[in-house]
Amino acid sequence: MEIPGLGPVVEDVDAGWFESEPIFVPVLGKECRFHVEGYDAGPDFHAAIRTFLPLDRDALLTAAPIVPLTRQRSAPTPRFVRPSARQGCKCPACGRSSDNLIH
Repeated sequence: MEIPGLGPVVEDVDAGWFESEPIFVPVLGKECRFHVEGYDAGPDFHAAIRTFLPLDRDALLTAAPIVPLTRQRSAPTPRFVRPSARQGCKCPACGRSSDNLIH
């Protein structure tokens, strides 16, 4: 089977999703496999894929909120840091540890 934008996918009946081959995702700067649950070939799925895949790193930085790192009473201005993506997460859905799975 093929999902537009993701290419050929393999169905994992036990898990209830389709898994893609690795695809380069510019916003993350690396190749990722996608797990797609509830795929119904509807326009919403295709629009989401079509919108997400071309995003670049600037989109992520623009969307990331600025989080206060520390705020000391004696400091006239707080220091800020942008949160970074977690690396090496263990997927709660499939239990796989990977930096390149997107559910």
